[in-house]
Amino acid sequence: MELHGKTRVGINGRGNRCRAEDDVRSVLHAVITTQEEERHRVACELDDEAVQTLTSVLMGLRRVEETMNLLQARQAASELRASVSAVLGRIGRIASRLRPSLLDDLGLEDALHDLADDVARSAGLSIDLHVTGAAARRLSKPAELAVYRIAQEALANTGKHASAKAVSMSIHRNHDALQLVIEDDGTGFDAAGGRSEPRCGLLEMRERAHLVGGGVTVESSSGRGTTVFVSVPLPRLRP
Repeated sequence: MELHGKTRVGINGRGNRCRAEDDVRSVLHAVITTQEEERHRVACELDDEAVQTLTSVLMGLRRVEETMNLLQARQAASELRASVSAVLGRIGRIASRLRPSLLDDLGLEDALHDLADDVARSAGLSIDLHVTGAAARRLSKPAELAVYRIAQEALANTGKHASAKAVSMSIHRNHDALQLVIEDDGTGFDAAGGRSEPRCGLLEMRERAHLVGGGVTVESSSGRGTTVFVSVPLPRLRP
């Protein structure tokens, strides 16, 4: 179906599915679960071991810098300290991507703001994020993580394949659902067929949304950019 010049593909996980699709879903479920467990483990290791070790090295270099008398030695120590500080920053960003602490501590909107800033810096994109609708109500942890990973995949696809300059992200909450829209001005692709990389990414996004009762729809065509629509139900308010 054509909509505003873009091919629209519904991938909300509903409707009749053949046995092969069910098997694929089961495999993807297991893969995604394993990926998240591994990401969490690596994030903990980076935080507990590598950061602690590099912090100790940083303190040692600082002592060398303070006690050495030779100007060149002091300069070398200062440069090493700056390098170690940069490594610490990179490790922190890696750990954040693996298991974003903001998602656990402050919620989805703040985590998406941080993700948008990180992708904008690394990919050279202009990314605007707007939040509208009712006062924020926390989703379940699996639902928040699913939306975050879908946004992460969509932005990664944009950075790798779309040759885009600008991305618009919007989050809207109504009384029963959270809706996320990500739209870029890139080259787009044939959503009904197209390259294998975007299709694989769409399949993962579809499965993540399905696992938390939500859905994903993608609109794209060559030369017209890509728009990703995500909808996830909000938890019901207790009377």
